[in-house]
Amino acid sequence: MCRSSHPSHRQAPALPRQSRAGSATFEPHQLTGNIFRLVEHDSFDEHPFIYIKLYPDVIVIIDTGCNAPHEADSQQVSSLRQFLENVPVPENNGEPLNPGGQLPYLILLSHCHYDHIGRLVNFGDAATTVTAVSSALQSDIIAPGHLHQYSLHAELNLPPPMFPTPLRLLMDGERIQWVHPTNGCAVDLGLQVVTVPGHSLDSIVILDHMERVVFLGDSAYESGYLFYAHGSDVARHCNSLKKVERILTGDHSVPDGERPWIAASGHKTAGIDAIPLLQRTQRFIQDVLRGAITPTEIGNDHIRHGDIALLEAGELSMVMPVEQLARSVEEYKITLGT
Repeated sequence: MCRSSHPSHRQAPALPRQSRAGSATFEPHQLTGNIFRLVEHDSFDEHPFIYIKLYPDVIVIIDTGCNAPHEADSQQVSSLRQFLENVPVPENNGEPLNPGGQLPYLILLSHCHYDHIGRLVNFGDAATTVTAVSSALQSDIIAPGHLHQYSLHAELNLPPPMFPTPLRLLMDGERIQWVHPTNGCAVDLGLQVVTVPGHSLDSIVILDHMERVVFLGDSAYESGYLFYAHGSDVARHCNSLKKVERILTGDHSVPDGERPWIAASGHKTAGIDAIPLLQRTQRFIQDVLRGAITPTEIGNDHIRHGDIALLEAGELSMVMPVEQLARSVEEYKITLGT
């Protein structure tokens, strides 16, 4: 989650705008030859990024957005599935990304917050096969009575979310396979799950080893504030980013510097070198935990409950409850023995 209305009113620089491709709700950008980024223009001002990767026999969707179109968009295509199947995209040779819904969908969820799972409902009546994949860390969260709170639907007075079936839960390090619905063959998609709890209990990063793209969810981005709410842990978040950095720097499948890993975040940031982004974010979080950045209290927030602290350093910023910040700083001191 990353509200565009920054509490300090700092104007975030916009990514380069490209064609709107006939929809006021979804703005498509081509990230690589086979990967497209859709920016959702939603009534919550989250503007989440939805990633679409095109394979010969399946369409992979990474996160689904808010499902909260502006009222002014009511005459436009506001269903993600309808957009994918019917709206021409200039960078895709003027064709929809999945013309007529010919190919099945595999939906990967970086975490369970409302601005990433909202449009799962758009696929409930899809004629083609729909399979959703998430982290095994989510097994407790999706239990009855838990998901409404962890998804932040309760705080926003939204109805409880419904996850589709089947829902596959993957372990840390697992390669994502897609089983062809006709011949039953399992296809390795070149995608790997890395569990990264911190921003949320169930956060994952997805590594695309073919395209060398890191789908970061809400674990790292710039020009928007990192968000800590129910179930988040800032110190654990920092450790998770270090884990991803070690995996990327330890990958020698191509000569160093020839094809850097590219960041594809859930908000704000896409198309930049992933490793420096991870390093900058770690340093920022460590400075927060060391007490090196002076927080600003910005009042009450109904999602995080209680007084909220804003911390900023250059293009990086975060918000969290004042009590959680104080507790995190104190716990960090204990781990350092100070």
